[in-house]
Amino acid sequence: MSIDPQLAAYYERVARELPPPTQLDVAARRARMEAIAQRFPAPPDRIDRRDHWLALPGREILVRLYRPRPGMLPALVYFHGGGWIAGSVFTHDGLCAALAGDAQIAVASVHYRRPPENPFPAPNDDAYAACEWVAANAKRLDVDPSRLAVGGDSAGAHLAAGVTLEARERRGPAIAFQLLVYPVIAPDFDTASYLRHAVTPSLTRADMIEYWHYYLPDLATRDPRAVPMRAATFAGLPRAHVVVAALDPLRDEGVRYAELLTQAGVATTCVETPALTHGSPAPHRSWPRRATRNGRSAARPVPLSYNGRMTASALGRILRGLSRRNGSSLWSDGDYLNELPTSFSLSDEQVPPARGPRARSCGRRLNISACCAIWVRRPCPLPRSPLPRIRRG
Repeated sequence: MSIDPQLAAYYERVARELPPPTQLDVAARRARMEAIAQRFPAPPDRIDRRDHWLALPGREILVRLYRPRPGMLPALVYFHGGGWIAGSVFTHDGLCAALAGDAQIAVASVHYRRPPENPFPAPNDDAYAACEWVAANAKRLDVDPSRLAVGGDSAGAHLAAGVTLEARERRGPAIAFQLLVYPVIAPDFDTASYLRHAVTPSLTRADMIEYWHYYLPDLATRDPRAVPMRAATFAGLPRAHVVVAALDPLRDEGVRYAELLTQAGVATTCVETPALTHGSPAPHRSWPRRATRNGRSAARPVPLSYNGRMTASALGRILRGLSRRNGSSLWSDGDYLNELPTSFSLSDEQVPPARGPRARSCGRRLNISACCAIWVRRPCPLPRSPLPRIRRG
């Protein structure tokens, strides 16, 4: 499987306009990630942003709260990716704003301490403290504490998974949902996907080995906050939606974690995005195509914000679907996640024209936006299976 042509073109443009430095040390990686976010900004939006500083022993944490409208809203505490060492509230500003707007939820983006200056457990301590703060200040922030979710991408998804494990053990915030986008789960660098996709434009096996050693000097630790795969049990964790990319070194560990959650009785869906690499979500300009399910025209096509990668719009609709269906809460509905499609196969060659002026899709890629919005508006239970079903497009 080759990388999506538009995504490949995007990587070529980034390399052309912002050539990677010859020495990729920690400072260079951080500077480059910030520079990419500034050179390729998200479009303007009308999402309200408020910065809050959490005063904790020996440190302060920046939490940026995104709100699409006034009134009480479900809340997603979001942790940015970047191999733990890079990324920030600023690199993920557009993505979090798009999540807030598309899902109609409040998003609390956390700027946690980063390795190597602050290795484990510092990032995890900050992530958990931020989640506790949102739950404890729900009334002041005008968010619904019964609809509190955690999520993130890559290393941020790893922190989100750790927060759910810690909250369960400490009987902390009641987390209703976890959104894990191509999560980092374990320092196992010999999985099939690590070996098959050892070098990609956005992430390499060598990168991940470096990141893990910065974050966790003792890779043999059994602490599940550091290595979620090593938890003694996964029972009692919040329902989960796991997204993996087909061309990602981390693909297999994300799938395995979804399997472990399912085996423990956690309502879990796992979606694979074909032709995409690690680091794909981004909210950008629209790319009009067609929305379909298994080669057929979709009943309710929806708009898709797209710049050659899976979008924040797509992920946002998952949360909107979980927070509302016909005006009622879904967060206590244990069966609803099982109604979401676990995979879509989208092909321009086999798709008849969609009807309606708002028809969109993502060509040969997975359109989570269409997938979830269609199922939210017109529920259609799928056959149940003991494990998450993964199918490549």
